[in-house]
Amino acid sequence: MILTALILLAEGVLCNLLLSPDANTNADNVAVLLLIINIAVVSFGISYSLGKTAKPDSDKVKHIVIGSFILRIAVLLWDVYARNIYILPNSEGDAEWYHIIGERYAFGSLANEVNLNRYSYYVGLLYKFIGSQKLTAQFLNVFLAICSIIIIYKILCLLNIDSDIRVRTMLVAAFLPNLIMITTFMLQESVIAFLSISSFYYFIRWWNGRNYVNILFALILSAAASVLHMGGLIVGLGALVSIFLVNKDRKLAITPLRIGLMIVAGFVGVYLLTTQGDLFLAKLGGDISAESIVENASLKESGGGVYNIGISGLPPSVDLIVNTPIRMVYFIFSPLPWMWRGVNDIIAFVGSTIFYIVVIYFAIKAIRRRPAKAIDDSKLLSVLISLIIILIMATIMFGWGTSNSGTALRHREKFTYLFIVLFAVSQEIIFRVNKQNEKNSIDNSSGLQRRKVSSKMHHFYR
Repeated sequence: MILTALILLAEGVLCNLLLSPDANTNADNVAVLLLIINIAVVSFGISYSLGKTAKPDSDKVKHIVIGSFILRIAVLLWDVYARNIYILPNSEGDAEWYHIIGERYAFGSLANEVNLNRYSYYVGLLYKFIGSQKLTAQFLNVFLAICSIIIIYKILCLLNIDSDIRVRTMLVAAFLPNLIMITTFMLQESVIAFLSISSFYYFIRWWNGRNYVNILFALILSAAASVLHMGGLIVGLGALVSIFLVNKDRKLAITPLRIGLMIVAGFVGVYLLTTQGDLFLAKLGGDISAESIVENASLKESGGGVYNIGISGLPPSVDLIVNTPIRMVYFIFSPLPWMWRGVNDIIAFVGSTIFYIVVIYFAIKAIRRRPAKAIDDSKLLSVLISLIIILIMATIMFGWGTSNSGTALRHREKFTYLFIVLFAVSQEIIFRVNKQNEKNSIDNSSGLQRRKVSSKMHHFYR
């Protein structure tokens, strides 16, 4: 998809040269023309990218991804042209304001300001370059979502996931309802999710080999995601923890030296966050103290879907410890049935929450199968553990950053792709354990049969 991205970039340059955009430029017709061209360009990119994998399921996956692309284009067109008929869930609020503020960054009162922490600033840069084209800006989110789905497939191939599980997982990645909408609207989730899954892709490449350049790419992409939202740090933090806690065979190897190195790295990380907090921790005002985290959480307790939970009146540090598990549960599973306010919440529960329940069920089932004793490939078990660690960190971080079911629904999509990989890895471990147990059962039966035959022969010759 790199070639496709270069073509899109060339189109942007051509738009800039032909339009010389300013506040009075009407680029709506150009946006429609670009959409028609880019549907063909991205479809070709999907076919080419997946055709190179030479896997037996690549044709099935290609059709799945193209189907997802067509569906996202339909959602995009509805959001832009059919809002008067029905407004899709999560397409209001920030999704509209990013466009409005983006125009101000491009041609209005904010034109001379630089704010790297705001998604609307980057929307403004795009508008300044090609004119105010909301259709094109949202199409770029669709493009990043399709790239993310293809990256998931590449991760599954690197992990040698069974073909049937790969296809099943790609169907989930391609057609998960809430994910389709959130990564199609003008929201920053598509960008952050793309950077996070790209970071995890390089992490897995390092996992499969010993090239530390891959870890460097993983950390850079994770840091880039954290500029828009501090939650983007999760994959980078998980990668750093893994560097210090796994050996050359990618097995967990906790030693005093490794723990000491991790503590040193932790101090370095805290120093960087405290000195560069304005860039990476803008959501907390550059402050990572317990007081600021609890205060920010209380400030976000507003809106129709707010959930006032936990034990109140505790000192900030105690509050963090006591209320974190409760916030994690509400963040992952919202909107829970007793929080439903109407049809949209029911749709959100069916189209999003149920998926997380299923993934957690499979992950617990995979761990309870004691795969380390049943299968030889312990690397996959280590990947499972690493993913769980990363997602627990993400859930803690976002659990305290969110106090509203609607916001939780949106923020979850920043790392849904990682949950999708966890879905595949858990199923693969269960599949391998069952296969190994079946083989052991057959071997035991065969051994018992051989012993019976040997005993009969012994009695015969006596």
